[in-house]
Amino acid sequence: MEAKIVLNVRAVTPLISIVDIQGEITSSAEVALADAYIRAGNAKYIVLNFSGLEYMNSSGIGLLVTLLIRAKRQGQKTSGVRVNRPLSRNIRVDAPQ
Repeated sequence: MEAKIVLNVRAVTPLISIVDIQGEITSSAEVALADAYIRAGNAKYIVLNFSGLEYMNSSGIGLLVTLLIRAKRQGQKTSGVRVNRPLSRNIRVDAPQ
């Protein structure tokens, strides 16, 4: 199945990268998400901009959790912005401390 997602990575400063998400996060987005994480480089802060997110299922949530864990292990901080209200009720994730 072809991924219905476009991820644009912008280095705002050497410390901050923003990942603009357009489309759907499902299991088919795994490679695209991994590639976006690599393109974010060694940024200390990675901001996920969900303004263009149209759909996310439980597999997509799992992929995001995996990305958050990977970033945390690398000493990076992650945050999400512009999550629409219906989606935010379904995807609230607090990383383990």
